[in-house]
Amino acid sequence: MQLTVVCLVRRNIKLKIIGQEITKYYGKNQVLYHCNFEITSNQPGVTGLIGPNGAGKSTLMRMLGGITEPNAGKLLIENKSISNAYDYSAWAQRNSYYVPTGERGLRNKLSTKDNLKYFAALRGKFVPKCLKLLYDTAIDFDAEYLIDKEFDQMSTGQKKKSELMVAVAIGARLLLLDEPSNGLDIDSQANLMQFIQNISNGNNKKVIVSSHDPSLLANVVSQYIFIADGHILKTLNKSLDELELRQIYQHLYNRGA
Repeated sequence: MQLTVVCLVRRNIKLKIIGQEITKYYGKNQVLYHCNFEITSNQPGVTGLIGPNGAGKSTLMRMLGGITEPNAGKLLIENKSISNAYDYSAWAQRNSYYVPTGERGLRNKLSTKDNLKYFAALRGKFVPKCLKLLYDTAIDFDAEYLIDKEFDQMSTGQKKKSELMVAVAIGARLLLLDEPSNGLDIDSQANLMQFIQNISNGNNKKVIVSSHDPSLLANVVSQYIFIADGHILKTLNKSLDELELRQIYQHLYNRGA
């Protein structure tokens, strides 16, 4: 059995992401059907969006990154410091950072530092401040050796770390990581997950992670949203171990392990 998990590592940011009747088409192909959900930041733990391949998870994650928008329905961001929810897209384009699957996130011939300068300038960020954050992050996570290393000279695991460091240093409040464990062995996966957890714990970030491996995240998630064929089937507000997660998955989707 193969799962895909999109998880949101939460910090104490008083924000709520709200999906109302979200519907999405690619041409004539409908991939999301009237999806309703809330992702709050004041609940402890991780939220997982779970379902088989083709369920619509990556499309939803790109919407959360402000890369694409629904054809119908609304995405909203609610901040406890204001009285009303407002349009999500503008917030996401300022505050999110999407890391695609594979190794396409940063520019190959640039170092981590030069990639940061490039993306910070594109976003209109104050580059010296971002550079300081990069060095601070590298020191915190024992990754100074990646600052001046060219992206195409890194291992797959190092590339993932470099991308995360740039996302943190650029000031993103929402990090979206699409299949970050692809191409990594078991030890490297565990190391990367610890790196992601350290970032979420120490930098006031929300992190969304997609993964096809339930063993990577099963004991971390405390809220599950199950999706299949573009429909949200079930929301479960509790932690699950790997066996429990596989049993629920098999029951919902009638798929064996």
